Amino acid sequence: MELLGKSLDKIFNELPSRKMSIRCVCNIAYQLLLIFEYIHTCDIIHRDIKPANVAIGYEEKSKYLYLLDFGLSKKIQKL
Repeated sequence: MELLGKSLDKIFNELPSRKMSIRCVCNIAYQLLLIFEYIHTCDIIHRDIKPANVAIGYEEKSKYLYLLDFGLSKKIQKL
């Protein structure tokens, strides 16, 4: 298990203006789409997407997002 940084929820609440730049939001959206694409190719649906369940990496991996809490996730049954 990797050590992770703060969740997006905590980061957003700590921002003085509670606003993120367009570039930051686009980067977050792009990384989340890649994560969703990957877990869906593994036939998994997360079912609990929220900022508290997304965290940034720690130190040298601080550019990357991580999806957390797969407790409500479900395996897709193919027909």
